[in-house]
Amino acid sequence: GIPPADLSPPLCLGFSRRVLHHRPDIIFLIECRLDSAAVAEVYRTATGVHRDESTAIELVPQQELLRRALDEAALNMPGCHLGGLALFRKHREATGTARTS
Repeated sequence: GIPPADLSPPLCLGFSRRVLHHRPDIIFLIECRLDSAAVAEVYRTATGVHRDESTAIELVPQQELLRRALDEAALNMPGCHLGGLALFRKHREATGTARTS
């Protein structure tokens, strides 16, 4: 995984609720100091338990992810994850941290 020294402390953005089972999800923002190429390399060379947790990684610029999230059909995500994206968008607007990457 990503070395902890390259990650910010978690910031709680809020809560979202699953549509189907109504279970709550808590949404945290953890920023990574690595660029996308470095993250891809960490993923590509991962071994052990981290490698077993997924089969692929898709690196999407923030602006594109948020744009695609506006069209729910464009993303194959549960509603609670879309709620997390909405919380992220609100955080960016409130803090003026909108970035292009």
